[in-house]
Amino acid sequence: MKAIIFCTAILSLFWVNHDLKDYTNSSHEITRQLTTILQYPQVLYNHEQSSIVVIQFHLGESRTIGRVKVFSENQDLNYDLIRQLTGKKLQLSSDYPSEKFTIKLRFNLKK
Repeated sequence: MKAIIFCTAILSLFWVNHDLKDYTNSSHEITRQLTTILQYPQVLYNHEQSSIVVIQFHLGESRTIGRVKVFSENQDLNYDLIRQLTGKKLQLSSDYPSEKFTIKLRFNLKK
């Protein structure tokens, strides 16, 4: 009997609380938005390279990207991605300006 009441209470939380359903800050959604913002880095294009980078950033008050860090061994690539991302806006459901996001991106040069 206790198990049925407990399960009913938990399920009602998910059905009643619409905020849980609308929270769409998945890494897939963030990656999708970042790929629409970014252009293929000129540094990689000139050398006909592919690369995987990790990008870390915070969202500002109006959901603008700031405090961008790019983790790769190529400094020119890091500077290029920081320049492209800083100040751009993301459409996320988060209202926490101090929230930090870490995303892995893969750049593939299609021939």
